[in-house]
Amino acid sequence: MRPFTGINGCLLIDDTFSANSLSMTAAISWLHAIKYDDHRTILIVGDMDNLGVNNQQVHRRVGQELTDDIDYLITKGSNAALIGRSAIDNGMNPNHVKMTYSVQDVVYELKNLDVTELDVVLVKGGSESDMALVTRALMQDET
Repeated sequence: MRPFTGINGCLLIDDTFSANSLSMTAAISWLHAIKYDDHRTILIVGDMDNLGVNNQQVHRRVGQELTDDIDYLITKGSNAALIGRSAIDNGMNPNHVKMTYSVQDVVYELKNLDVTELDVVLVKGGSESDMALVTRALMQDET
């Protein structure tokens, strides 16, 4: 996990090196552990890599693990959308789940949340989902 200053001064955590079910669960647990009243936690997830025949099942299981401690979920990709659908099916507020398919859409959805320096945004996804592009697009412009 690498911290950066994101748009509007939010804490942007880049965890895009790789993603499998264990690392995704660890990322969710980390967000749960750092949650406190004065900020929101926002999880941005892309498709996980190399899951084989269990691909859809593993993505759905990750959605089941999301708790109320995650304030917003933004997904990028068709498999990641299964995480969003599963999160909704398991009680996450549908208004707090956005399913997207491009970097531009992820940026748009995050900007609509009016993030501030009090918010923590974690970007997680497999290398094949190009989530590093999402992280770069969400970094605060220093110019």
